[in-house]
Amino acid sequence: MENKTLLDLNDRLFAQLDRISNPELSGEELKEELARTSAVIGIGKTIVDNGNLVLRAAVAQDEKLGSYPDALPKMLQVKHGPKV
Repeated sequence: MENKTLLDLNDRLFAQLDRISNPELSGEELKEELARTSAVIGIGKTIVDNGNLVLRAAVAQDEKLGSYPDALPKMLQVKHGPKV
């Protein structure tokens, strides 16, 4: 599995929202999609919480030591340009 970005997570969450918004989804298919949605939300929240922890650690290090480089931690950086 390749590393994903927070932008990829955002895309995944909106795609999942589109899937559960499908009016043709019902019964067992709807239950399965809702279970999948719950899992995606839980994992997504954990990823965002982890990113917040990394950001808080970087800010604290910069405030206390003044030695943190100007760039954000790698996991918080956003790559611009077309997806490969």
